[in-house]
Amino acid sequence: MLGKNEAEDKEFFLTHEYIAGDKALRAWLDACDTDENTIKLFQINNIYTYALCQNTVYTQKAILPYFKGLGARSNRAVNDIAIQIDIAISRITGEGDDVREAIKNNPANVTENAAACRRHIENYIQYRESMRGWLQEIINNM
Repeated sequence: MLGKNEAEDKEFFLTHEYIAGDKALRAWLDACDTDENTIKLFQINNIYTYALCQNTVYTQKAILPYFKGLGARSNRAVNDIAIQIDIAISRITGEGDDVREAIKNNPANVTENAAACRRHIENYIQYRESMRGWLQEIINNM
């Protein structure tokens, strides 16, 4: 389990391979055991939290133009999947921005902000599961 002190220690994450992926997201969610710890983990700006948020969507963001081009040249199903991926990227990144903005602008709403943070991590996990399904659909439609 991810300890509170470990959340600020980038070396812990580098040595324990928690930079990104399902394991990292679940560890982040597990560390949100109290409202205060949840808010603290969302406010930390280090290599781990940056990588966790960025790596969850960055790869898909980078290859999205390829998927769109493939869909335009290939078939309608691949094009539709590319559109779903684009929408999902926008939603998950926008949601993260909204959560961080709410914490910044309304710091007294600890319980509400913490719940939004936990929902956001759960949505990241769901997003990754959906992405795996979409990528498999692209493979199946080629």
